[in-house]
Amino acid sequence: MSVYLGVDLGTTGCRIIASDENGEIISEGFSPLKGGHQRLPPRWAEQDPSLWLESLIAATQQVRRSLEKSVEGLSVDSTSGTVLLIDEKGRPLCNAIMYNDSRAQAEAEVASTAARSLEEKLGYRVSPSFGISKLLWLKEKRPHLFRKARFFIHAADFLSGWLTGSWGWTDHTNALKSCFDPIEYKWPGFLDDLGIETDKLPKVVRPGALIGEVRRYASARTGIPAGTPVYAGLTDGCASQVSSGAMSPGDWNSTLGSTLVVKGVTREILRDPLGRIY
Repeated sequence: MSVYLGVDLGTTGCRIIASDENGEIISEGFSPLKGGHQRLPPRWAEQDPSLWLESLIAATQQVRRSLEKSVEGLSVDSTSGTVLLIDEKGRPLCNAIMYNDSRAQAEAEVASTAARSLEEKLGYRVSPSFGISKLLWLKEKRPHLFRKARFFIHAADFLSGWLTGSWGWTDHTNALKSCFDPIEYKWPGFLDDLGIETDKLPKVVRPGALIGEVRRYASARTGIPAGTPVYAGLTDGCASQVSSGAMSPGDWNSTLGSTLVVKGVTREILRDPLGRIY
């Protein structure tokens, strides 16, 4: 029997499921994020990425017997808009700034002005929850770390990179709040104008694209067989939508977790004058 692994890095912990080729769940595990409680200013939310790895490793122990079978592939989803600076070896340079962090109020205004043509094309408005706003905040408030970073990545990218040892990959759902253009399918030039070097942003692929294989070091820590293919995932909200079967035009899905997310499928882009839809 073939086994497929799904890893969900959420706000409070890491979940992993092992399913067969028909999508039937064989086993599942969950490990909460431990420690890391810190006093932060109002509107700030951060997490230590080392806690993500501890949670992932602990969760895999709960599905260990399923890993003795033929594991055909693995994919990771996580929160949308969480950003992290890493060096060339994938080591975090600071805590991750979380999706629900809203400190970057002024930076969001700057980003929105620069992204006006993209906003009009896609029908959204850049907000403090966007990755681009947080990256601008890091550029202004943590310039030494910003310059030192090799990649600006997202939460799912970090776990995938640690598993494979190959850094600098993301998918287009995670890249949206960093102002990736899904129509032209490229990072827009105004990011360089803002001082966000596009060669430090991850290479964007479609969800399901092969991005590497589980390396021996990660295999020894998790029990996931070395050589297991790792495929690009999506954001947690998009993963929930896909899993619910809301895949055809006119289908809608709501997901309630730390936030309420409503997602739907349309043939044309919906442009809300207030920029609430993205």
